[in-house]
Amino acid sequence: MFIQRVVPMQAPMRLLAERILKDEDEAADAVQETFATLWQQHKKLDGIANVEGYCMRTLRYRCVDVLRKRLPMQSLDEEMEISDEAILEESRRLEERSQKAEQLLSELSERERELVTLRYIEALPTEQIAQQTKLTDTNIYTILSRAIHKMKERSKEI
Repeated sequence: MFIQRVVPMQAPMRLLAERILKDEDEAADAVQETFATLWQQHKKLDGIANVEGYCMRTLRYRCVDVLRKRLPMQSLDEEMEISDEAILEESRRLEERSQKAEQLLSELSERERELVTLRYIEALPTEQIAQQTKLTDTNIYTILSRAIHKMKERSKEI
C-alpha cells in the first residue's frame, strides 16, 4: 500500500512544498519528514479513501510548521512590558470615549436611542429589532442612519 500509493506522491509533494516554502532545501526536508510521519501511520492509511489528498494535507501542515518557526519570536516578558502609566492613560482615554458616547446618545430622540442601543450595544439583528419595535426594516435602517449621522456631526463639535 505505502509503496504503491504514497511513494509516487514524492514529486507532487516536493513541488507543493517548494511553492509554499520558496526554499528547495526546506522543501526537501519537509517532504522527507512528511514521509517519515506517513510511514509511522502506514497501517492507518489502508482505511483512508483519498490517500493522495491525505499526503498533501499532511505536507501542508508540515510546511505551516516550518513557516511558523521562521517568524521572529519575542519573549513573553518583552510583550508584557507595559508601564502603569500607559495602562492608566489608556483607561482614561476609554473612559473619555465612553462619556462622549453616552452624551451623544442622550442627545438623540427616545426612538433613535432605543434603536441604536438595540442594534449596536445589544447587537440584535434587524429582524429581531423589527419584531420588538413593530417597525419595518426600512424604517429601522432610516432611523439608524439618521441617528448615526447626528452622532457623527455632534462628535465633530465636541
